[in-house]
Formats: sequence, structure tokens, C-alpha cells
Amino acid sequence: MEEEIGNLKAEVKKELLKIVEEPTKQLELVDAIERLGVAYHFETNIEQILDKLYKKYLKECDKYNLHLVSLGFRIFRQHGFIVSCDVFKRFMSNKDFQGDISNDIEGILSMYEACHVAVHGDDILEEALEVTTTLLKSLVDQLKSPMADQIEHALHQPLHKGMIRLESKHYISFYQKIHSHNKSLLRLAKLDFNLLQSFHQMELRDLDMWDYSYVDELPKYFSECYKSLLDTFVEAEEDVEKQGGSFGIHYCKEQVKINLEACFKEAKWCNSNYIPTYDEYMEVALLSDAQTTTIIAAYLGMVEIATKEAYEWVFQNNPMPKLVKASSIILRLMNDIGGHKFDKDREHVASSVECYMKQHGISNEIQVYEKLEDQVKDAWKDMNEGMLKPYAIPKALLERILFLARVADTLYKGRTDGFTFVNETLQQKIASVLIHPIPLLE
Repeated sequence: MEEEIGNLKAEVKKELLKIVEEPTKQLELVDAIERLGVAYHFETNIEQILDKLYKKYLKECDKYNLHLVSLGFRIFRQHGFIVSCDVFKRFMSNKDFQGDISNDIEGILSMYEACHVAVHGDDILEEALEVTTTLLKSLVDQLKSPMADQIEHALHQPLHKGMIRLESKHYISFYQKIHSHNKSLLRLAKLDFNLLQSFHQMELRDLDMWDYSYVDELPKYFSECYKSLLDTFVEAEEDVEKQGGSFGIHYCKEQVKINLEACFKEAKWCNSNYIPTYDEYMEVALLSDAQTTTIIAAYLGMVEIATKEAYEWVFQNNPMPKLVKASSIILRLMNDIGGHKFDKDREHVASSVECYMKQHGISNEIQVYEKLEDQVKDAWKDMNEGMLKPYAIPKALLERILFLARVADTLYKGRTDGFTFVNETLQQKIASVLIHPIPLLE
């Protein structure tokens, strides 16, 4: 399988680098490669191509149709290039599309996806998201597969906020139904997905619970967690030390301490039945949610680019970097909304919902959910801004912060707590990535 993947990679790379008369064809190929989950094989090539196409896109996009303008806008933004939302002005007027574009399904869907890379000030994209969402919902029942399936999926999970392996699994099934699909690229995507899945299955089989005969004076429920935590650090330190990046363990340990101190403060609030103000709650909750700890832990195996400066940038808590804070806000608020009904019926610290109610004098839960969801939307704009060039730290490190926000979006979508209660939809997603391989003969 690895040998065939190597040959297919060479074929796709040749196609990707081939000089074409229409640069938009290269852009569409880049899009297909990324959506199929194999872009990590061609990162350098893709960046070089986009560097070359960027100025051409800005110069000529007024000649492109809605699909190509939207596609280019989304891809360039996702790769850190500055592109003004003014490129959409000729398509929009008075909060609606100019002319009748209801038959341009591809264009509407592409613009819908482009709206999710919006930053603060992109008012036209706010309007376009509302219009495209309404249009797509009205069209989905009139269309046949595979386009109907693609629209339904996009409405459930916008591409920019989706997890790469989940989205690539879905897109492979769609891409193979496109008459003009690239056969080598499709074959590569299927084999690559199955190979990675087999690696993940081996890793899952290797998981075990570590144990120490240590700190016996602690309560059993706590000592088991503590022993596992210590052992995890010992093993991680041994692994990264061989690669020359052991200093990262220091930052991870220190962030765990900060995380636990915040959790302890919340425990005090809970035991005393104290409901803090929303601002007071968020100051602690953005540390107790462990998002920063997870980010730093993700860097431990990336010793080639995870420098001390990069750790220092993530580690700073006052103020917390905007990108890190945005990722934490997305996790914290979506988790609080999704788990609110369950948390109310058990002994639990007041969540952002109760704290917001207290601070702003609002008694209607649904109204508070909407207010908090608006803050999640703003956090995504902060996230998108933080992913634009020039990068604060290497792009691959920033992407881990983005990926964790995508995990939160997947787990807590639709005001549900998929982490505490793994519903059928989430079970299917997990099984799709970790259990069911892609048939190669479809």
C-alpha cells in the first residue's frame, strides 16, 4: 500500500505542478487535494503555487464567476493571505444577491463555505451567510444526490470548522461521483485514509493505563489520576528528550498546574454555591478547560519547529494570545451550552449560562444561549484573524490551535454535549474514522 501511495503521490504532484493555461484549474486541484485529506503530502508545492496565484487572483478575480471568486477567497484566507471581502461586492446588493443566481448551485455553496473564514469587519459575509444558508436549505429538497448530500452535509458541518479526517472521508464519497474526478488523486486519497486508519488502530491497541505504587495517602479516585499523569510525563519526557525537545515538558507541567489551580477555584465556588459574574467566571474557565494544556501537549512531538519561543508565546496567560483565547472560548461556551441541562441536575459549578444570567439580569435560557453563541461566532473571527500572515509562530503550530477548535465544534454542535453523552451521530463519525475503511473498488 505504501509503495502504491508513493507512486500515486508522484503522479498527483506532476499534475499539480503542470503548467496550465487556466490558473483556476490549479486552484480547483488544490481544493480537491485539501478536501480529500492528502494535502500534507504536498504542503511545500501548494504554498509555492498559491504564492504564484495570489497576485493573479487579486488582479483578475473580477472576471471570475461566483464559484471561483469564493473558492479562491476561502483557500487564500485559509493559507494566511490577505484578501478583502470586497471581491464579493459585485454579487451582493442590499443584503441579497444581484440578479437571479438560484441555478448557480456550485457558486452558492462555494460562497457559503467562504463565509466561514470571515474576520471582524466582513459585514458582506455576514449578509451572504444568511442569504446562502436560506437558499441552500430551500434547494436541498429539490436536488438529487450527490449534490443534495453535499449541501445537506455543508449545512450541518461547514468545511472550515470540520475535522480533516472526518471531512475527507465524506468528500471522498462525493468526489468519486464527479464525472471529471482525477483518478490518481481519488485512489491516493482512499489508500492514504485506510493506511492512516490502520496506524490509528495500532495506536489504540497500544493504549494502556499506567500505574505507580505512589502517593498512597491520596484518595483512591485521585491517586490513580495523579499516578497516571506523572507517568505520562515521564514517558513523554523520555520520548522528546531523544529528539532534543525536552524543554517542552517544563511548559506542559506548568500549564497543568495552572489548569488544576483553576479547577480548584471552580470546586470552591461549587462547594459554597457561589455564582460568579460572567466576567469572573470566564477569567477562570478559560484556564480550567485545559485547551492551552492540550495545545502545549500537542507541540511535544513537533520538536523541529516547537522552539522555546513558540512555547513561551502559547504559555503567556496575561494576556492570553488572541488565537489561543479564541480556541478556549469556542470550547468553553459550546461545552457549557451543550451540557447545561445535564449540569443543572447535578452538583456542578455554575456555568457561563448561569453566570451570564446573573450579570445581565436575563432569565430566558434560550436567549442566553443565543448571546453566548454570538460570542462563539466572534471567537471564530478572532481565530481566522490569528491564522493570517505574518504568523506569530510557525503555521503548523497555529494549525493545532485551529484543529482543537474544530474538535469542539464537532463535539458540541447543535447544543449537545457529545463528549459526555456520545450520541449516535458522533458514534458514526468516530467509527467512520477509526473502524470502517474505504472500499477501494467503488
